[in-house]
Amino acid sequence: MKKIKMVLVILGGMSMIFTSCSEDDLAIQGCTDITATNYIVSATVDDGTCSYLSDLFIGEYSIEDSIMGGMFVDAWSAKRNYNIEISQDPDYPNQIIIKNWAKIHVSDLGSTEDFTQVIAQVDGDSLFVSFQEVSDTDGYHAHTSNGKVTADSIFFNFEYENWFGEVFWGYGRGKRLE
Repeated sequence: MKKIKMVLVILGGMSMIFTSCSEDDLAIQGCTDITATNYIVSATVDDGTCSYLSDLFIGEYSIEDSIMGGMFVDAWSAKRNYNIEISQDPDYPNQIIIKNWAKIHVSDLGSTEDFTQVIAQVDGDSLFVSFQEVSDTDGYHAHTSNGKVTADSIFFNFEYENWFGEVFWGYGRGKRLE
């Protein structure tokens, strides 16, 4: 009889231990995205605090650049001022979308706004644009380009080819707008 009471006491105590802990008590809050800079291996519930390398670049910048190119070397050159907008790629957190990259104009849009954009990879404070078609341009291609961000400034080089085969290249720098 004593053994039965002892077994019942032990089983009762164990059941209290196991039923008193809910899943919420065992949850560890934190960033659960392995691509984030603040990923927490032990986190079981994402708390929305993930941050990415691309966060350094996000914003609008006032750009000053120097461009040259055309059918012949140095056939055309200019110094220009314009804005670019950088946002995080919603599908790939360590990529950024650069709107108005290299201020490529497409005259048949019937607008003064620039909708062209490229996608860049981010690594630390550096960005890399690989060879790709520039969106909304009907045949313009970005050539390999790169850049860097420091504090509130951005520095980059660019090269692209228009649908006619003319190649343009240059460098730009800018300040983040508030």
